[in-house]
Amino acid sequence: MSFEQQVMKPLRRSLPHIRSPSKAGAFELLEERGRPVLVLRTDQETLAGGLQTDQVAGPFFLACFGFWYEHLTGRDPALRVEVAGPSWDLGPNQRRSWIALEALQQSLGDRLEIRGWPARVWPRAPVLNHSDLDRDGLKPGAGREARAEAQLCDERRHAGPLGLDRFYRQLPLGLFDGRVAEDSAWTPGKGARADLWGVGLDGAFHLFELKVGDRPKVGVLPELFAYAWILAMVRGGEVLAQGPAVDALRAAPRLNAWTLAPRLHPLLHSHGRSPLSWLARGLKGTVELGALFFEEQAGPRPFKAWLPERTWRPQG
Repeated sequence: MSFEQQVMKPLRRSLPHIRSPSKAGAFELLEERGRPVLVLRTDQETLAGGLQTDQVAGPFFLACFGFWYEHLTGRDPALRVEVAGPSWDLGPNQRRSWIALEALQQSLGDRLEIRGWPARVWPRAPVLNHSDLDRDGLKPGAGREARAEAQLCDERRHAGPLGLDRFYRQLPLGLFDGRVAEDSAWTPGKGARADLWGVGLDGAFHLFELKVGDRPKVGVLPELFAYAWILAMVRGGEVLAQGPAVDALRAAPRLNAWTLAPRLHPLLHSHGRSPLSWLARGLKGTVELGALFFEEQAGPRPFKAWLPERTWRPQG
């Protein structure tokens, strides 16, 4: 069965210009025991890219294709990711990609089968690098995303509509094995940071992945999933960590993970529908997913105003 003809062509009637990411691997549509199966064949080398890249986001594209396939055809698909290559001696980026995949597996449950798991996804003695309350100011030549982060932290009035006292930025989320040192980094260490976080007036912990611009990517999902899943493990005590953010996380009644952007990729949110509704079910009670939108403006302060009417939360 042709993936292009049976999946992508009907999808483009509803979402024009959508393409499958060529660097992510090979997408296929099979029929097994009377049920459609959407398959992504990829390899460990492909998973060595950055979390935001299309190549690493391939399994999340697959989940999106499955969601829209069900909506457009009425058929309930299974999903399968097949990862070729050695399952040992992975690099930091590959390990972080597998953490995102582990979260995706949890979110989709029996709907998703993943073949080719590495020998170990997590270090034997996982430790998170230390987190202060906030990162210092902007570096010279900072991009628009960094400027939007800093603006939301500086202009505290923007936190109130979300039920927060204030935003904090650049939460360190690098994993280490046993101790925090360069030679024990399990995932990318110093550069692995979540964009924004905050604590709600009700004590809930909120994680935000912020994007700006008019070319949104599906890659926001593996980034959000990897960081939210690490925080879920910290909250549950599986990862050793300390600092004010960790204290707030462990005291929180729930962990919320949000995309924060002027717009999302059409595969993630179109016609009032979102594959996040699929993904949120399996994570409920561990991580609560949602999407927040804002109006962007030109100039050095990119954030203009919240768009609360577009906020997405799972139903039920």
